[in-house]
Amino acid sequence: MDACVAKHEQSIRGVLSCFDRVLFRGYVPLMSGWAMAEFRQRKQVQRRTLKAFLLAQAARVKQHALDMARAAGRPHQYLTGPTRKEELARQMAERDGVTEGLVCVFSVLEPCRTFSLVWKEAHPYVRPAWRKCLQLYFYFLDPHLRLIHVKLQTWFPCPLQVYVNGHEWLARRFDRHGRAYRKPDHVFVHVSDIERAQKLADGFASVDGVRVLGRYARQVNPLLRDLLAPMQDYWVPAQAEYATDVLWRSHPALKELMPQLLTYSPLYFEALDALGARAATRDGRPVRPFTPVARQERTLFEVLMSGEYVLHGVTNRELRAHLVRVGFPLAAEATKQSGQGTRLLRRLHIHQRIAKIPRSRRWRVSRHGRRVMAAAVKLREVAYPSLDADAA
Repeated sequence: MDACVAKHEQSIRGVLSCFDRVLFRGYVPLMSGWAMAEFRQRKQVQRRTLKAFLLAQAARVKQHALDMARAAGRPHQYLTGPTRKEELARQMAERDGVTEGLVCVFSVLEPCRTFSLVWKEAHPYVRPAWRKCLQLYFYFLDPHLRLIHVKLQTWFPCPLQVYVNGHEWLARRFDRHGRAYRKPDHVFVHVSDIERAQKLADGFASVDGVRVLGRYARQVNPLLRDLLAPMQDYWVPAQAEYATDVLWRSHPALKELMPQLLTYSPLYFEALDALGARAATRDGRPVRPFTPVARQERTLFEVLMSGEYVLHGVTNRELRAHLVRVGFPLAAEATKQSGQGTRLLRRLHIHQRIAKIPRSRRWRVSRHGRRVMAAAVKLREVAYPSLDADAA
């Protein structure tokens, strides 16, 4: 970024860096089976009534969301398919003239991490389990943060997720300080005083997040007031995007550079960001990311995207045989080769590059995987042609 700005400094008024999309997650100290078992004993909940007890608490959470929406005169809507929830909430706010407070509540059936009671060696114990439950999305217009959502899992241990946007927060701060700006969507294209604007943007890190997030947690989760008291959510940043907005002096200056940006940006950001993204197994163990410009991984991607596997997918055996033919380094022993193939497929699956074909041992490239792997192959050809020339 610095090199690009330096190269085109005559055409650029300045740059403004600020947080963009930020996700916070809140957890009460009940995330382990041991902690949940201790909580059950402390609340004198019998093992045989544990399921009924947890379902009763989930019903309380759902009813509280309905009561909140009814009291505010705002919609409570169940979403059955993929929906751009933020866009829908923003449309509702504009349509109904909502300027502050609750905008709407969406309920969606999604995977969740909860608990189950299992028996082992004639003794029952509580352990974490993956299920599907109703997730509630509360959309608020905050006086400082603007449109945010608070996501609450209705099943124990009721973790929270809060989404805020740094551009929205900064625009509100500009309003309070009388700074002129233009912000189509989530990007600033004009700011009156860039140096002062950057100082205001840097203030995001000093926001009292624990107090603000805790207030919303108590507002949406009724269990924090009685059953879970005096527990409080522990907050961690789950995702944070830091954006740099480049402010150009004129439209023609940017228009001249656009063809190059459109050529290189999708390649770099799709391949480097998506393939280099972190992933983990369900028990939290990290899985090594892919390196888009590595020769071995480009070979793997090209094999997976071969036309012969489009219709029926590929098995471990077929993948290994093809990789050997194209010179991919695999062990000489068949047993070790099989293990290597399994680990490659597992790694690709966790990164969502491939998907299992039901009731078979075959794998197919996912739509997302095909887009990302094709970008990685193209990136090596366009940006690093010397690598293939050196290999030749």
